[in-house]
Amino acid sequence: MINKGDYSFLAAKGKTLDFVVFYENLAKEKTGSTADGWTSAIKHLKKHTGGSLPIANLNRPFCEGFKKYLLSNFSNNTASTYFNKFRAALREAYTSDPQFLTIDLSALIEAIPEEDTQVEYLTTEELQAAINTPFPELPVMKSAAIFSALTSLRWSDIKKLTWSEIQSNEASGYHIALITKKNKKAPVLPIPKSAVSIELIGERKRPEDLVFPGLTKSTENNNKMRTNWLNAAGITKHITFHSFRHTWGTLQRERGTDLYVQSKMMTHSNLKTTQIYSEIRNHAYIAAARRMDNFDLSALKSEKIMTAHIHINYPDILSDSDRCYHCLNYWGELKCFAFPNRIPTEILTGDITHDKPLPGQSNNIVFEYEKKAGA
Repeated sequence: MINKGDYSFLAAKGKTLDFVVFYENLAKEKTGSTADGWTSAIKHLKKHTGGSLPIANLNRPFCEGFKKYLLSNFSNNTASTYFNKFRAALREAYTSDPQFLTIDLSALIEAIPEEDTQVEYLTTEELQAAINTPFPELPVMKSAAIFSALTSLRWSDIKKLTWSEIQSNEASGYHIALITKKNKKAPVLPIPKSAVSIELIGERKRPEDLVFPGLTKSTENNNKMRTNWLNAAGITKHITFHSFRHTWGTLQRERGTDLYVQSKMMTHSNLKTTQIYSEIRNHAYIAAARRMDNFDLSALKSEKIMTAHIHINYPDILSDSDRCYHCLNYWGELKCFAFPNRIPTEILTGDITHDKPLPGQSNNIVFEYEKKAGA
């Protein structure tokens, strides 16, 4: 929350209050990828308003007009992200001291609902093909993209990564210590040895030097050159730079990495964000099953096979661990949203059901039956 004294312009008498100025000062408190999102949202608010927004002009019709502007200029989910930042700033303006807005406009305008999107990523074979395919036009883009696929780092972290942040010791091996203004004690992100190979990032330089010099916003958005490189590797999917981070997430799930561990390594604030990679993993299961379709079963036609058609209430006969598998909240590896560390043994053994929260449970999540395909 903004406190009196942080932004003296709020209390200045006889001065026209400008929401854009308030918004910009609020954004200065953000760090990392969050700060990038707020900065982008402010840029488009400025473009829509001409650079300023007097308090007298900030009302519900303006907010709805800004929503329409975003939807007409961006994809639905990008517009949703920008508008959520705008609504957060409106809420902060209402709760600030001194109060910037006397009406909570954020409660009067609806958010832009996000749409389900197809997450594009590279398979193991495609990633190797991309590594093997030369990209002489913009080698720094290729190195940064492969680095993202090997480490899960976002563009915003990669472009400012310095050699001092790439460290190693006997206990942690190779790791990245992402130092931010907000977090003086840097979180440690373990990375594979391949990510720091000379072939990928070159010889180590001075601690203050950038690992990937020359990365700019135009580099990230140079879709044509990136597409040409990937097409040369035989990859025709619509791959953005962020798709390489999705590649890390997807390949980790396919290799059985614990969802909670993966969420922490990807610095997701909400475990449900990481859940999307479990859905992708299900496709991998389907593909694995289909690899058993190449057997010739025609010889069985002459045999008399009796098939009994028995109709049962499937959930009622499941052992409880099976019921967990059929729960909407189940991740796998005996963990779920209700019990992210491990499902209690008494539930797994069927001694108790989980139709209501257990004593001491930190949330109210219970068993919800999800009928699986073919069940």
